[in-house]
Amino acid sequence: MKFNFCYAILLFLIGAFTLSQAEPTGRRVRRQNMEQIKPWMEWGSKYGQIMATTVIMPAAQEAASIASAGREGGGGEGGGGEGQS
Repeated sequence: MKFNFCYAILLFLIGAFTLSQAEPTGRRVRRQNMEQIKPWMEWGSKYGQIMATTVIMPAAQEAASIASAGREGGGGEGGGGEGQS
């Protein structure tokens, strides 16, 4: 019982010490990290818009046209495979 109590006090002191050391630099570090991340966020936004208009949309349109051609039964050997034995 005595060992558990001493262990709990030791853990509490370690936690209190860690929190007291980490507190003063918290906001400054967060702000500095955001300033470093900001150009990457802007680049990612621009790159995402470019990718959506030049790569993703044409690929989606092509996939939709292929799917609609398959549903209509065109563009294949034997007229889509209906009525073959």
